[in-house]
Amino acid sequence: MSDHLAAAVRRFRLRAGLTQEALAERSGVSVSTIRGVETGKRSNPQLTSVRQLAKALGLRPQEQEELLTSAGAGQGPPVRVPRQLPQEVPGFVGRADLLRGLDATLEDPGAAVVTVLSGTAGVGKTTLALHWAHRVADRFSDGQLYVDLRGFDPAGAVMAPGEALRMFLEALGVPPGAVPDELEAQTAMYRTLVAGRAMLLVLDNARDGAQVRPLLPGTPSSLVLVTSRSDLTGLIATTSARGLPLGLLSGDEAHSLLADRLGGARVGAEPAAVAEIIDRCAGLPLALAVVAARAAHTSFSLTAYAEELREGSLDGFDSGDEAADLRTIYTCSYQALSPAAARMFRLLGLHPATEIGLTAAASVAAEPIPMARRALQELVRAHMLIERTPGRFAFHDLLRVYAAEQVLPDERHDALHRLLVHYRYNAARVRALVRSMPMPAEELPPGVVAVEHADNDAAMAWLATETPVLLANARSAHGFPEEVFATIRLVVNILDSTGRLSGNTDVVEIGEAIAAQRGDRPGQAAMWKMTARLHMRQHRFDEAEAVLRTALEVDRESGDAGALGFTHIGLARIFSARDQHREAIAEARQAIEHFHEAGNSYAEAEALNGMAWCHAMLEEFDEATHHAERARALKKEFHPDVLDTLGYVEHRRGNQAAAIAHYLEALPQAETEGELYTVAEVLGHLGDAYEAIGQAEEAQRSRQRAVDLYEQLHSPLAEAVRDRMS
Repeated sequence: MSDHLAAAVRRFRLRAGLTQEALAERSGVSVSTIRGVETGKRSNPQLTSVRQLAKALGLRPQEQEELLTSAGAGQGPPVRVPRQLPQEVPGFVGRADLLRGLDATLEDPGAAVVTVLSGTAGVGKTTLALHWAHRVADRFSDGQLYVDLRGFDPAGAVMAPGEALRMFLEALGVPPGAVPDELEAQTAMYRTLVAGRAMLLVLDNARDGAQVRPLLPGTPSSLVLVTSRSDLTGLIATTSARGLPLGLLSGDEAHSLLADRLGGARVGAEPAAVAEIIDRCAGLPLALAVVAARAAHTSFSLTAYAEELREGSLDGFDSGDEAADLRTIYTCSYQALSPAAARMFRLLGLHPATEIGLTAAASVAAEPIPMARRALQELVRAHMLIERTPGRFAFHDLLRVYAAEQVLPDERHDALHRLLVHYRYNAARVRALVRSMPMPAEELPPGVVAVEHADNDAAMAWLATETPVLLANARSAHGFPEEVFATIRLVVNILDSTGRLSGNTDVVEIGEAIAAQRGDRPGQAAMWKMTARLHMRQHRFDEAEAVLRTALEVDRESGDAGALGFTHIGLARIFSARDQHREAIAEARQAIEHFHEAGNSYAEAEALNGMAWCHAMLEEFDEATHHAERARALKKEFHPDVLDTLGYVEHRRGNQAAAIAHYLEALPQAETEGELYTVAEVLGHLGDAYEAIGQAEEAQRSRQRAVDLYEQLHSPLAEAVRDRMS
């Protein structure tokens, strides 16, 4: 044994403050062996004992081999320089930010030596890892190790850590017969051989942290790149590894991929088809690559492939190869989920909108909130869902298609019903809360969650977030025509009150079609009334009246007092807009009688306020105030439209201070309720009151805000307010 090695052993022991006896106890090697090593005298211990000593001493690989030889083990195995990286995928595009992030691990001495590339199946994790590994391979003079851990293998044969270690040890020159059988001994030998060496280790397709940990070197001289469909949060937390999630390709990156695979001329010749293919592939590299591979071997137009993908099935992504088939790779991820997460995943495939909230997910799965949250978080960790904002989750489109395919026949009906009830019921609760209306009295199906809100602002925020989802539900024919129609009526009412119905007229058409299919004449009449509202918003009063007269005939046939009330109040508004205020008052009086009979005090208050407005326009201010105060009493806390009427009465009486006070009280209420038309109307009136007392700057500011809102609502009233400004 060399004097150099003996001196190194002594220095190690003395630096650690250990006696030979203490070192023997710590390492499990006999005192005589340690003494023989330090004096340079040969001894004949068991090979495993000397290996234990080498591990305890923390010697460099070359010194360990010299120690093994001097201890009588014979010549140690030659240390090879493995070059195991597979060929990289040609035509790599994009990912510039991620490549810069990986490059930083080489330049920053404090950077993590383990990096986890995570992302959904088919997003290009392996492609990125191999592209970067080949780019920097020459920086690792001691070689590169690669293993496919088969964490999500179609055959289900997940590689055990011991199998991967045996492959690594043999690649490093250890004879097969010298590889220990026990995982702990394999890990010790592996870490001994790579300690101090500059190596790049690519651990591809890992299932979880437990599969990866035994494969991590014990010293920071090597760099490890792990790819996984899971984000491996536990591994990152316990090893100070760094996570780099892969998202979908941008539109430009997807276009570059297709151009690289198919040629710029072919892609440039059919821009519309290419745009649709990119959209249908949802930015997923594998999907784009499969379509490109199919198209590359035919002379078919790209339009034909776009039309095939338009069917909304995964059939267009069948490559004929399990390793590149979307259904197959998604199945591997799906089968790796816990039963609760797998059930949540497939039921979310029934959801028609781009994202879903926690409470809706709990309702569709009929799970308590804590259990639903755990299942959703598992899906996020597995990159089968994206948590866009806290508590809001989304698929990418192809995973949604796959999820819907997995729904079991016996769970579809009830899950869809719970989903529809959840949105319809909770939207009705919000409307009731912010308008001080009675809460809906309904026994919910088991599992449906009633959403609680801290205040009106929180309720309106929920409604604003979920309105696109309500629209998506309204547009989806789920096989529950009664529930869908109830949702449509609610959505139309919400859109109308918030000024967004003009941009969503198809919802009214869908509602009318469903009512006609069901033979629901009152339902058709309800949709006709909304059509009349749309005509009125555009000042097409004759068309609005004609539609309402048709609805009135149906309402009289049904004898529905509430329906009759709404038709009469609609006619009252038309007459008022034409300055036929006496006729409007007569219609409003009939509406009040019908609403009172139906027990709808909120609608009765609206009719009273309409009557008050007409009296104000006729300068019958006492009558106007009387009816407006009756309306305010019925509406209780929130009544911005009534306050607007009272303000207008005071303005016409010349009492501008009282008018302004009413308007300023009405504004925050209307804004809280999301009543954009009312907000605009109040602002216009407020400008008039300010002008009357000579506050021109305040008048202009209020009127400009009114104009901006009316323009946002595509209302002709914007021009009238603009005229007053000039």
